[in-house]
Amino acid sequence: MIWQCFGTGAVALAVRTTGQAADFNLAEASFFAALAVATAERLLQQFQPTHGSILSLVGCIPMVPGSIAANGLMNFFALLRPHPTGEILAATSGMRNLLEVTFTLAAIGTALAIPRLIYPRKISHLKRSRCSRG
Repeated sequence: MIWQCFGTGAVALAVRTTGQAADFNLAEASFFAALAVATAERLLQQFQPTHGSILSLVGCIPMVPGSIAANGLMNFFALLRPHPTGEILAATSGMRNLLEVTFTLAAIGTALAIPRLIYPRKISHLKRSRCSRG
C-alpha cells in the first residue's frame, strides 16, 4: 500500500506542476490535480480493495502549501513585536498568503468530493438497500 500512496502523490504533484506550467495559480492547479487523483481512484475502484478513498487523500497531502501558511503566520507574528517595522506590508503579505492557503485547501477538498458524488461506490448502495429492507 505504501507504493500506491507514493504513486498517487507523484501523480498529484505531476498534474499540479503541469497546471502551474500552464499558468494556473496554485489553487487551480491543486484543484485539477486532486480531481485527477480522485477520479482515477473512482474509475479504478473495482480493481482496488476498500482503501481507495484513503489513497486519494494521501496523494493530496504533498500539495498542502505548508510553507506559504508558515510564511503568512510569521508575517502576522511580526506585528506583535514591540516596534513593528513595515506593519502594513507584513499584514498585507500575511493575509495574502493565508488566503492563498485557504483557497488551495478548499480547492483540494472540493475536488476530492466531486468524484464521490458522481461515481458512488456500488457496495454502499447494497448496504443501504439491505438496511432499508430489514
